[in-house]
Amino acid sequence: MVQNNDRVSVTATAPPFTIPSPRTQKSVVRRLSSVVASQKQLVPSPPHRTLTALAEPNRLRIVEYLRGGPRPVGEIAGRLRLRQPQVSKHLKVLSEAGLVTVKPLAQQRIYQLQPKPFKELDTWIDTFKRIWDKRLDALDDYLKELKEKEKKSGGEE
Repeated sequence: MVQNNDRVSVTATAPPFTIPSPRTQKSVVRRLSSVVASQKQLVPSPPHRTLTALAEPNRLRIVEYLRGGPRPVGEIAGRLRLRQPQVSKHLKVLSEAGLVTVKPLAQQRIYQLQPKPFKELDTWIDTFKRIWDKRLDALDDYLKELKEKEKKSGGEE
């Protein structure tokens, strides 16, 4: 640093930039990929969001009531015997989970179920159904086999 009367001038040199070797680049990419993969696990899956939203009994009751068609908040509150602010909070959670949409109509807000999250949940549940179907089929085959053995051993006596 050099000082001339009222002026200060700074001379600095940037550190030399070197391009990492291909081996280092691959290592960095692998590390970043693992970080990204771990972050994806932290983001709730659609079924997780849906199940979390439906876990609260009043929200589940609201969804059950909305199965009959779109309804205004006041009607939902009256039917379920809840206070309107309470229903509004539950509807906000359901909306954030993508389970309902809201349409303003004059002074009212009309809520309606959205089919997509329920279809996603059904698809997710189907994966378990397939697993259990295979297991139950195997159990059924085993039980039939046991009955056949029992018949054979019972007939020989």
